[in-house]
Amino acid sequence: MRPSASLGTVLFTVLIASGCSSSPSPSAVPVVDQTSTSMREATSAKIYSARAMAIGVSQPLCPPATAGPNVASCHILQRMDITPNPSTMLTAAGIAGFHPSDLLTAYGLSGSISRGGNQTVAVVVDGDNPTLELDLGVYRAAFGLPPCTVLNGCLRFVYHGLFKPQLNPAWAAEADLDVQMVSAICPRCKIVVAEAPNATIASLSAAVGDAVAAGATVVSNSYSIPENASDRAYEAAYDVPGIPMTAGAGDNGYGSGSAISFPAASRYVTAVGGTTLDMTGGTYRGEAVWGDTGSGCSRVFAKPKWQTDAGCPMRTINDLAVVGDPNTGVAAFVTLLGGWNVFGGTSVGAPVVASMYALAGNGTTAGGASLYAHASSFREIGGSSASCFPSYLCTAIRGYNGPAGLGTPDGLAAF
Repeated sequence: MRPSASLGTVLFTVLIASGCSSSPSPSAVPVVDQTSTSMREATSAKIYSARAMAIGVSQPLCPPATAGPNVASCHILQRMDITPNPSTMLTAAGIAGFHPSDLLTAYGLSGSISRGGNQTVAVVVDGDNPTLELDLGVYRAAFGLPPCTVLNGCLRFVYHGLFKPQLNPAWAAEADLDVQMVSAICPRCKIVVAEAPNATIASLSAAVGDAVAAGATVVSNSYSIPENASDRAYEAAYDVPGIPMTAGAGDNGYGSGSAISFPAASRYVTAVGGTTLDMTGGTYRGEAVWGDTGSGCSRVFAKPKWQTDAGCPMRTINDLAVVGDPNTGVAAFVTLLGGWNVFGGTSVGAPVVASMYALAGNGTTAGGASLYAHASSFREIGGSSASCFPSYLCTAIRGYNGPAGLGTPDGLAAF
């Protein structure tokens, strides 16, 4: 049984385990479980902010960087209340966390997975993961996906120089999660792993160029640094006409000033926020703003012409949102962490959305321009991650808002 099947069950379990009553704590933000505006107005069902659920349950594998202002952290969060399962022979029924079928159902993609054979999705990471190909093989076999290996030409590693970068254990888990999420959404896509020699934004942005040179048609970036004026020097790396770039918004909640994440703040990327996803019984029941998703108003980067919200004169984060809450997290196999685990963070969303671009054929847009031209293709959600002004920068009001952007995707029409 997947532990994230019901948000209500998860919340009740956490509250009882902590010795609390079953009524929500003051920090819980009730939001309407919905799949449409009419349902939001009519239903009394509630799902709750992850902030009240996540205490003591998950941890970041890349804590906020302290080595300098331009050293990035990855966005992967690991569930710590679930014992990893090392078995490489598990079938889908024995694997905790959301499966490819759950994600495809949630975002209206089940009829599109035969696409993507002419697409290459790149993921940008720091360092090498020596077990990535093995881990990817375990994941794809468990869920009945075709093999993706170096030998069959589906998987490729690129890096500067003659030698692979050294292992960075935290980022190795990030690499596993990224390639497995690409596989979940676009199993026919080829995958490029662009390995930077370190986690500086200079090296990671250069690895974006390596990915493009290797034939990537979409590039996913599951990392960030707090934005600062020096980031302008690296923004051009993410401006490649015809090749969509995605970036996770970060897992530190609403921010302002230096708390805004780059490269998500760049107008050249699609900034992906996180949601709490309810897939009770394998059926999409609704989503809400995940309490720890990044969002906010940039002080460094100009607003793209397709963003018209009035409360932020600069670039507003985000453009859209998909599952990020680790309490409704995804399954992934990571040898270095003991095998099958459940993960969250906006590290999930960046490769998921990149793979949506790939399924759609991409090659026609940069940044989020096409998304805003098809705003009606997104579902509105509810919820809040903070108290802020203007409130839409941290609260999912009707229409565009910071934490959810245009909303959650329902099919590929916007891509």
